[in-house]
Amino acid sequence: MQRAKENAIPLTIPIINNPLNTEIFLNEGTTYIINPYKLIPMELSEILDANANVLCRLHRAGLLMASIKISNEEFLLKLRREITQSRDLSAIFVSRSGEMTNSVEEAGLGGRAYIIGSKEKIEKILKIARR
Repeated sequence: MQRAKENAIPLTIPIINNPLNTEIFLNEGTTYIINPYKLIPMELSEILDANANVLCRLHRAGLLMASIKISNEEFLLKLRREITQSRDLSAIFVSRSGEMTNSVEEAGLGGRAYIIGSKEKIEKILKIARR
């Protein structure tokens, strides 16, 4: 990091090989850090097809990003209602075959919704999904 600063490199993105080193890089002023140890549980959750998974928490901004399996018609109807009535939710839907859309009307059973929005709204949707 010090050498990058000395050579006026505008952006450095370290890849952590030891999760305990994260604090060291943060104290040196690093803005972005790739931590594979944080990604592994998320990837496993997706591979194992978990019903709901929080992918990212942005505490300062009060935002959450979640991946939710669209497992039944009742949940899909509630999800459509929440997304169409809310201005602070954005979503991408991925079908079983891998096709992507940003239209909640085109989302179907068995696919996944990747939703980002306010912590309160996402937590409400997660609660509905986990019932």
